[in-house]
Amino acid sequence: MATYIQNMLNNVLGDGARATKFDVQIEFTNAGLFSDATAAATLVKATNFPSKSHTQIDLMYKGRNIPIKGQTKFEQTWQCTFYLTEDMALRNAFETWIEALDQKHNYFKDISAVSGLEATQNIHYDAGYIKEIHLFQNNFDNDQNTAEYILYNAFPIEVSQLSYSSDNVGTVQEFTVTFAYSHHMSKVKKGQSGNFVDEFIDKQLNGLQNLIDGAISSAQSAVSGLASDAIGAGKEALENIGVLDTNNINKANQSSTKEQKQFVSGISDMTKSLFDVLE
Repeated sequence: MATYIQNMLNNVLGDGARATKFDVQIEFTNAGLFSDATAAATLVKATNFPSKSHTQIDLMYKGRNIPIKGQTKFEQTWQCTFYLTEDMALRNAFETWIEALDQKHNYFKDISAVSGLEATQNIHYDAGYIKEIHLFQNNFDNDQNTAEYILYNAFPIEVSQLSYSSDNVGTVQEFTVTFAYSHHMSKVKKGQSGNFVDEFIDKQLNGLQNLIDGAISSAQSAVSGLASDAIGAGKEALENIGVLDTNNINKANQSSTKEQKQFVSGISDMTKSLFDVLE
């Protein structure tokens, strides 16, 4: 019994969604702030996939509390923790993005002193200050995305502080960035777990491919039949007017399908093509 249950769960669950198999894709409004997207994804230590809820409205009816549907709510804040490099390049990029959200009243008298700040402000003015963030669940082999969350209209609102201490020997610093976003959408992608859902999809795709192949084969047979009928009619017509020598019909029947299809275009083309074949 235990073996049956275990096999059943394995068929449904597959390898399961592992907490360490994830990817994060963050793009900056100004790509020049941190242009290496692969490095940014590699520096991600931890994050979360956002939640969604629905708030109900409570109505009183004859002394009873009746819940009815209200409004769907998104979490609208998202956090991601990164490892800190010695040059703090990624952290500085997020700080500049936040500073550039303020279009006029920066604390810096000379904004050109902050690398990338003026350029980022100009980008925000022309193209906006928000970007999409993509979160991916990966399969067990970590070589394929099986699910995706897209956070829309996202921008950073906080970069966490850094704490230092002389007794934290051998510790790599980390920092957390908090983003605001309007809403998110989730997408389920095909996995490689071998569960019944994937097998069902494969069967449907194979069946569809067989139908397409059968339709193509039938169409090819129909075209070949039409070409043969057209050739037969053309020969009969040419024999009646004395253009075609009946002794050479067998030779014409041995021509290729490609050459036979030329007869379909018209009586003049059929005559020319037949003479070409008979020569």
